[in-house]
Amino acid sequence: MCIKTLAPMPSLCDTWNSGDPYEYFMGRWSKLVAPVFLQWLNVELLFVDDAARRQGVGRRLLAMAEHKARELGARNATLNTFEWQARAFYLKQGYEEFGRIDDYIQGFYMAYMKKALEP
Repeated sequence: MCIKTLAPMPSLCDTWNSGDPYEYFMGRWSKLVAPVFLQWLNVELLFVDDAARRQGVGRRLLAMAEHKARELGARNATLNTFEWQARAFYLKQGYEEFGRIDDYIQGFYMAYMKKALEP
């Protein structure tokens, strides 16, 4: 997992594989890209291998990112996802949908979600 920040806060990357786009986490391949900018955690990518789904890998990665983001001063988190991707997963993690673009692709909408990060 890598959490990077853009000015005015310092960067924090606890692990980063320069050549491999995925990391081995909890015995499964996964990837989280979530920069912190202007006190917002921006979840750009959360990928969990099919074999690892429904085992808590995504939940734990997201919780770790939110914890580190709080340490960096983030107060909120935001992300977007297609309705058929992980919308239900993010709702279970406390995110709320605040907007959408209908018919973003082939009749599906893009959901924009946010969450207040409690101190």
